[in-house]
Amino acid sequence: MPNMQYSQGFESFACSMMNKKYEAISKHNDAQSLYYKQILNSAFDGDGQNNAKFDKISFINARLAVIKQLKQDHKTTKKISDDIYNSDGEVIEDAQYVVNESPRQIKCSKPLQEAIFTLDNSKLWYLNFVYNFLYKCIDMDKVHFSNMDTESMYLAIAGSQIEGKKQGLKYVVKDQLFYDQHYKQQLPQDDCTVSEEKNLMDITTESQGENIVCLAPKCYSLYNGNEQNDDIQFHQRIG
Repeated sequence: MPNMQYSQGFESFACSMMNKKYEAISKHNDAQSLYYKQILNSAFDGDGQNNAKFDKISFINARLAVIKQLKQDHKTTKKISDDIYNSDGEVIEDAQYVVNESPRQIKCSKPLQEAIFTLDNSKLWYLNFVYNFLYKCIDMDKVHFSNMDTESMYLAIAGSQIEGKKQGLKYVVKDQLFYDQHYKQQLPQDDCTVSEEKNLMDITTESQGENIVCLAPKCYSLYNGNEQNDDIQFHQRIG
C-alpha cells in the first residue's frame, strides 16, 4: 500500500517550491527561479526514482573483485589503479577496482507513484494535446515535431513570415471555431498570471524562437536570427 503520508508531504513540498518559483519569475529573478527549479528536479530524482537502490558501486582490491564477479548481481568491473610498491619491492597499496552490481531485489521505503505518475502524466498530456487539439484544428502540414523529451514538446511552425516569433499557432489554424472553443483549455491566455501560465499538471509555452537545432532529447539549440536561411520558421517549446 502506498505511503499516503509521504505522498501528501511530497505534494505540499512540490506546491510550495512551485509557488516560490512563480514569485521569483514575477520579480524577474532568473537566478532564484532556476534555484527552485533545480530543487524540484533534484527531489524528483532523489525521492521519486530512488536511483541509489538500483545500483551498488564498490571500490575494492583484486581479491574482493574476483569474489563479487562470481555473484549473479555483478554487472561490470573496471581497474582504476595498479599495485604500488615500495623501494624493497613490497606491495604497500593494492590495485583498486570499481565493481558495479545490480541487486535482483531491493527494499524501498519510499513510494514510487510520484515519479511514475509524473512520467505517465506527461505522456498523457502529449497525446491529449496532439490528438484532441493539434490534429483537430491545426494544419499539421505547417507544423513539424522537432523533438520531445520527458515533459516537453518542440514544434517548428511555418506561420507568418511578417509577424514575429511569438505568433504561436494562430497562422496555422484550419478550424477557427474549434480553436477558439478549446484554446483556453490547452494553452494559457495572453493576460494570465504566472501561476496560471505555469499551473501544475498543465501545458504552457515556455520559450519561442526563430530557429532550432535538435540533435537528441535534451540536446537542442533555440536561437534567433536569419543568417543562414531566408525562409523563417517559428519554433516553440510546449512543456
